[in-house]
Amino acid sequence: MHMNRSMLLTTAQGWSRILGALSCVPVIYGVIENWELSLQAQARAQAGGLVCGIGEVALLFVCMACAAVLSLSAVALGLLSYVRAPKPRPRSRRTELAVAGLFFVLALIGYALFLAGKIL
Repeated sequence: MHMNRSMLLTTAQGWSRILGALSCVPVIYGVIENWELSLQAQARAQAGGLVCGIGEVALLFVCMACAAVLSLSAVALGLLSYVRAPKPRPRSRRTELAVAGLFFVLALIGYALFLAGKIL
């Protein structure tokens, strides 16, 4: 089914798509900020100053949490629209749900690796 602009903002499937797309924004922001923080840390280290990585860790956690919340919200709205859709439901909707939940799964893996002491 083709979705026009008015349906995008008024249906659960439309909001699922919007939130799914927005879930990549914290990841992109985190990558850019982490790169800038690492450049600043290198400059401080070369100048003989102290370098603390707590800001990078906090940035990592906030970005992962934001991406996870947006992704989980997208999956919840996507599931709601999927259940309401008449049978037979298209396979592309299941793929859409899997893609929307990708950042939630990646955030869970990241938190688990951090708690296990495998990263940072």
